[in-house]
Amino acid sequence: MKKILYLLFFLFCFHKGRGQEHDFYFKNYQIENGLSSNTITSVTQDKKGFMWFGSRNGLNRFDGLRFKVFQHDPGDGKSLGTNFVKSIHESIDEKLWVGTSNGVYIYDPVQESFSLFGNIPPGEVEAIEEDAQHNLWILSKRILYQFNQKDRKVTRHVLNGEDIVSIAVDKKGTLWAADSKGLLENFNPAKKTFTSYKLRPANRTAPLGPVDKIYPVGDSSILVSSTQQVFLYNYRTGHLKTVFRANSLKPKLSTYTIAVQRDGTYWLGTETGLYVLDLQQGTTTAIKKQYGNPYALSDNIIWAIYADREGGTWIGTYYGGINYYCAPQNRFKKYFPEPGNNGFSGNVVHEICQDNRGNLWVGTEDAGLNEIDLRTGRIKNYLPDSPNGISEKNVHGLLPDGDKLWIGSLSHGLDVMDLRSKKIVKKFRAGPQSGLQDNFIITLYKTRDGTVLAGTQKGLFKFDRKLDRFNQVPFYNVQIQSVLESSDGTLWACSYGGGAFYYDQNSKNQVLFNSDSKHQDALISNYVNSLFEDRNKCIWFCTEGGLSRYDPKSKKFKSYTIANGLPNNQTFRILEDKTGNLWISTANGLAVFNPLKNSFNAYHASDGLPTEQFNFNSSFKDTKGRFYFGTVKGMISFNPERLTKNTFIPPVYITGLQVNNKDLDLRHTSTLRQSILYTQEITLPYQLSSINLDVAALSYFNPEGNQYRFKMSGLDKNWTTLQQNRRIYYTNMAPGSYTFSIQGANSEGVWNTKETILKITITPPWWKTYWALSLIHI
Repeated sequence: MKKILYLLFFLFCFHKGRGQEHDFYFKNYQIENGLSSNTITSVTQDKKGFMWFGSRNGLNRFDGLRFKVFQHDPGDGKSLGTNFVKSIHESIDEKLWVGTSNGVYIYDPVQESFSLFGNIPPGEVEAIEEDAQHNLWILSKRILYQFNQKDRKVTRHVLNGEDIVSIAVDKKGTLWAADSKGLLENFNPAKKTFTSYKLRPANRTAPLGPVDKIYPVGDSSILVSSTQQVFLYNYRTGHLKTVFRANSLKPKLSTYTIAVQRDGTYWLGTETGLYVLDLQQGTTTAIKKQYGNPYALSDNIIWAIYADREGGTWIGTYYGGINYYCAPQNRFKKYFPEPGNNGFSGNVVHEICQDNRGNLWVGTEDAGLNEIDLRTGRIKNYLPDSPNGISEKNVHGLLPDGDKLWIGSLSHGLDVMDLRSKKIVKKFRAGPQSGLQDNFIITLYKTRDGTVLAGTQKGLFKFDRKLDRFNQVPFYNVQIQSVLESSDGTLWACSYGGGAFYYDQNSKNQVLFNSDSKHQDALISNYVNSLFEDRNKCIWFCTEGGLSRYDPKSKKFKSYTIANGLPNNQTFRILEDKTGNLWISTANGLAVFNPLKNSFNAYHASDGLPTEQFNFNSSFKDTKGRFYFGTVKGMISFNPERLTKNTFIPPVYITGLQVNNKDLDLRHTSTLRQSILYTQEITLPYQLSSINLDVAALSYFNPEGNQYRFKMSGLDKNWTTLQQNRRIYYTNMAPGSYTFSIQGANSEGVWNTKETILKITITPPWWKTYWALSLIHI
């Protein structure tokens, strides 16, 4: 085992660090979202599942959509003592220990009140940790204090190190402390003593530098960060190995926080960005702020990193608020223009294809053509700015044809590029010589026998390779949106306003499909955007009015709209995955149709899409099964097999209560005796019978998509579903007893069937009480 670890250390030390990869996408929360400050110093998650963020201007509790801010109130002796929060820790009794710039304050979540922990001198509290024996370790003014929660005693430890800069608890539950000069101290709870370890670099010419952070790794090592470099120290063998060399850190590294992820990688928050260390693979990934990139880190100065129980990671920055990273937000790789980066050009992606060299070609309506080398990720742009350049930046058709690439445009006809020289070698413009009747090329298609077809505003045209010109195809004489040669050799075409039609090359039959409002078994709309044949040989029509599926065997149509679960009736393109699911781009998200269940699911911007709006004629499936879809804000790509479902079951809470549209403040009302989170029943007088309840399912992957169902027994017979609004209203409730029940689900429909319950009693006015009615009767 030691040999394996040593080999890993060796590989890691000499592996060249990688630059930033583009599959780290973050969601950002700042002051405008409700945070009290953009300077976030600490992060934790309590046992109920709420996220807590310490800042330079107060303490924040987050439920996925709303922040509740706790700040110092000079007129309230139970408020937070000072607003500069530096560290947070939840103890075993669910109390929140808040380290501030002037001591520790203990938050009681039941009473929503703070009290000063006066057992240590005032000062800046840098860290609070809890060991396996439930001792709280407090690092204040570089002095280490131990608080025994059982006997309520505090011990100040004078260690061999001159000043303690970092503390951490390993997986065995024992405390480690480090001073700035590289002395590690490990507490033995049985002996109540510390064991010292002195860090000594194997290469004496490489200085250790002042230590700023430590983090335990496995059962025998400590990750140690200094201003010079990062080390992995095996305290059993005494080996100290360099993680990455100092010359790769420009400027010098200052680490403020370290956290481990579920995949075993270690994330370092530094003065100069986020570093992801993979000890097994021996790689380093540097992630930096990128101006103009809405998915990048919002700031390079990172003070706090926390991995929550759902699998998300919260990153607190000095100037940029909170950055949230999770797998669902990173489902889709995004291609979009970035200021100052010579990468992808254009927002409105129209055509996507792959040439015989494996390169991806992407045409846009606003910035020409992109060539993407899928092996290296390099992108080259083509614009009409040179003698051999493309004719127009508005690309409407792409077709690889051996060593050539056909390029259609909005108003300049067709270009032919030589893929070897990457130069335009031929241009076709409307006229007798080319045979084209229109320069607006809408779509390009190649049949199995190699015939090149061009769909235009004035019909379908076939290229004659011998004569080097086009000829119009009879019968297809309207605006052609899309062309498809089905598996039986039938040539299908669809139009924008003229329905769809096909030509059977065997029977020579020509058939036209039109929308007919009088017959349900008909094409749903004459405005057809594209055609697709599924594995069952059915033909699908993406239209402006929904989806239509045509079964050639029964010769019948079946249509799908919003009423069947489609997110939008304007549909653009379809791709089929290995399981037979159909992925449909729409004007309101990416739909997924399961033909076995006959049901739809959908992905939206809150699921990681750059926009809800997809575009015409813009999809592609490569040889490896990866999907590409074009939107009006760039392009996405993903492997549908790797889109795992979020199985996390969220806890559900009632987070707020308003009576007659006023918040019930625990400190200024006798109605609530404890926080609404802990309240199980409440009694209200009849004049306060209009109530609003705020609810939260604590799943953070896509909180906007979380679902709810509720019922008020005594008023509601059935459950009511809720998604967009998390505030539930009941007005002028009659005197009586009620039971409010709420259940919640994450954004992918995984329900917590356990009911959160609040019993509500509305008392009658005095003249309707039993004794008053008795007096009246007498």
